[in-house]
Amino acid sequence: MGRGLPEHNAPLVTGSTVSRGTGNMDDNVLMNTTCGNMQLIFSRKDVQNSTNLTSACGVIPAGPWTHIAYVNDGRTLTLYINGALTSTGPGGFLGPLRSDLFIGRREQGVFPFAGAMDEILWWREARTQAQICGDAGGSWSGGRCLLRP
Repeated sequence: MGRGLPEHNAPLVTGSTVSRGTGNMDDNVLMNTTCGNMQLIFSRKDVQNSTNLTSACGVIPAGPWTHIAYVNDGRTLTLYINGALTSTGPGGFLGPLRSDLFIGRREQGVFPFAGAMDEILWWREARTQAQICGDAGGSWSGGRCLLRP
């Protein structure tokens, strides 16, 4: 999870934010954006199924810092934007990845992210929405995340 700052008026091209593996028949995790959205794909080379969760276009505005968090609890994959639940889909066991972690591009050096990133965190346990809200700089109250201006 982390914060991203897409460039103003940047062309709508695929930009990788976080990547491990190539996605070509290997163990892989990929977070990327194409149209102000966020997509997470993870797959295992020895399993034919992969998990893919993609938000709607435009949920990540160009300009302001945006906190993005994915949680995979083994059953459900959940996307939070600025502490708010945005999308859910089927999760699954990811397991260890042996490849390096790349930030701002894919392993092959393609699909660079057009913008800035800060506070990239990779947790070993599933975080709660209240914890994610706090990570985003907000406070959890009444079942929702209140971000500070």
